[in-house]
Amino acid sequence: MTTSTLDKEERSLQRIRMRFAYERLNGLTGGKDIKAKLKGLPVALRMNGLAVVGAQLCASSEYKHRAIGKILAEWLLDGCPVKPLTSMGIPSRDNPLKTLLDACISAKRTEYEAAQAEALAFLEQAKLIAEALWAEDK
Repeated sequence: MTTSTLDKEERSLQRIRMRFAYERLNGLTGGKDIKAKLKGLPVALRMNGLAVVGAQLCASSEYKHRAIGKILAEWLLDGCPVKPLTSMGIPSRDNPLKTLLDACISAKRTEYEAAQAEALAFLEQAKLIAEALWAEDK
């Protein structure tokens, strides 16, 4: 593939991420809290890894944190066209975040690293969407 083809594919994936994040975040209430949590998640992901961040979101008593975790899980397991965690398939509708945690634990190292990189890219896009959706909620 040429460089321009790779650039087009990356831009296309970015648009798909943005659309997915927008569709999921747009209907949520509590934008100020969601925006604040999303702001710190990319750093937490880099420091602690996908499994730890997923577990923290899953264990949170805050509905908004669990909602972010659910959106991330749905993206990685079903929405993302790349499918970094190939062995898990479609997430459980009841608890996609738990399915993501199971996938992280059982994934091969290369799958886990790919999923973590995709999660980081998605969270960066979701953070931008949240800032745009709730710009007035400062």
